[in-house]
Amino acid sequence: MAQSFYKKICLQYLCTKQLPSKTIVTRHNQLRDCIADFYHKAYLSPQIEKGSGILPKDQSRPADILVPNWSLSRPAAFDIKVINPLNLQFIQEAAQTCGHAAEMGEEAKHSRNDEACALRGWSCIPLVVEVFGGWGNEAINVLLTISKNVATHLCRPLNEIISNIYSRLSLTLMRQNARAILARCVSPNTCCDF
Repeated sequence: MAQSFYKKICLQYLCTKQLPSKTIVTRHNQLRDCIADFYHKAYLSPQIEKGSGILPKDQSRPADILVPNWSLSRPAAFDIKVINPLNLQFIQEAAQTCGHAAEMGEEAKHSRNDEACALRGWSCIPLVVEVFGGWGNEAINVLLTISKNVATHLCRPLNEIISNIYSRLSLTLMRQNARAILARCVSPNTCCDF
């Protein structure tokens, strides 16, 4: 009984294809703004939603967050994606390999954005998080780098900053997931009608 309840919640309410597009965009934007705030605290001068129209006839926007001096003074485009490991294309492997969906999300972002970023002279770094809170490897490395910068600028212990960053991101993600579930409910009675 409990297993079918969770299966219905996860597949029906958190699967991206079944969420109202407004909740998907809101969840994405809330995470983007949260991460951009950490970049500000690390004095990295983030620019939000950059890249559109830089090249002639190109309307792609490969950077949710653009950091002008990321590594070796090279700009980096950070592209955020929330992915559901219970999606049918990931579920079998995700059940056996922790972070599989996030890894596939990173690969998809690279195949979509690497060329556009290279033309602009940027590094492409996807920040992929699974809907339940697991971050991709590239995102983990980025969050560690940001944490080190913030800890240095604020003269605070690194483990405290890491804990604060992950806590805030986790709360933001879970709050937006809850809003997405509630947005699916037509009336209070339908939410509990499992």
